[in-house]
Amino acid sequence: MSADMLLNLCYNQYFHVYLVFFIQGSVKAQLERKCEVGNMEEIIDTLDLRNVMDRNIEDLSGGELQRFAIAMVCIQNADV
Repeated sequence: MSADMLLNLCYNQYFHVYLVFFIQGSVKAQLERKCEVGNMEEIIDTLDLRNVMDRNIEDLSGGELQRFAIAMVCIQNADV
């Protein structure tokens, strides 16, 4: 295993543990709590999260968790 692959694996594991530890509850509850822009439904459909809305965050796979994290950023106001 190359150093880049190992670093990527460690980063992904850290990301997963961090999100699960700090953000608890259902996907739907967290997205509704953070929605500031009013585009939640569009983001849910774009990121194909509709089928995981009632699941707890700790039950998401790595890919689902990454899409959830992207959605959380996309539904909030941000200073760019």
